[in-house]
Amino acid sequence: MKNSDYLLNRVFLLALFWLLFNDFYLKEAFPSFLSGKLSDVAGLIVFSLFFTFLFGNRLKSLVFITTALLFSWWKSSLSTGFIENWNAGIAFYPLQRTIDYTDLFCLIILVPVYYYEPVKIRFVHQRIAVPVLLLGAFAIAATSKAKNLQAYSSSTYYNVQKSFTLKMTHAAFLKELSLSNITVEKNPNATPPSKPGDPHAYILKNFTISANMVVESMYISVKEKRNGIKLTIHSAALIEHPAGTTKEVRKTIAGQSKEYFSVTAD
Repeated sequence: MKNSDYLLNRVFLLALFWLLFNDFYLKEAFPSFLSGKLSDVAGLIVFSLFFTFLFGNRLKSLVFITTALLFSWWKSSLSTGFIENWNAGIAFYPLQRTIDYTDLFCLIILVPVYYYEPVKIRFVHQRIAVPVLLLGAFAIAATSKAKNLQAYSSSTYYNVQKSFTLKMTHAAFLKELSLSNITVEKNPNATPPSKPGDPHAYILKNFTISANMVVESMYISVKEKRNGIKLTIHSAALIEHPAGTTKEVRKTIAGQSKEYFSVTAD
């Protein structure tokens, strides 16, 4: 078996097509829980076979173990600091991901892919291996790139992860946001609520919480409780980088957001 068989087979080519089609069309046109999971499955297939091609069959086990570890790290809060530093220093190519531990179930696809014996498609010429390699590299790089280039080109991303309670209903909170002219969107990458009491995930866009803090986007979740709602600020992208260290800015975002939404609730 030639190394190029890892690229020029039906499984890799179908996964590559789906990854590109899903990331550049389906996720935007039909955002859903399913499209996010299918993107992860296709990405794992492409990533593992792509690097097995590069490093050879002898390092296949190492490639698959590394793929699983990197995916787990990327989908967890452990990668937040890396993303923040990357976006602060390399603004022209911002990274974005949503922490969702249910994505880890997608790792199961690596088991059948590991034992898959790729066979090159007969009518596919060996010379297209280089274009396929380049397209695979592009797909891997593009899948974690923030799609909203205009927003992320001038904003700075911060991981906040702070919660507080508001004495109002979920419906009343959404109404207050609408009256405040805040754009509210459902987070397409978050797990949708499946039963009463599950949190609802939203993305809030384009609002000012203080004189020196303009929010480009804020990722939140809302969980209904007996005495109101539990509002969690997961992360925020600010148009300008405020003075202070990253830790100080996170604390400021949490404090000013609590004050802002408490005033909104009143």
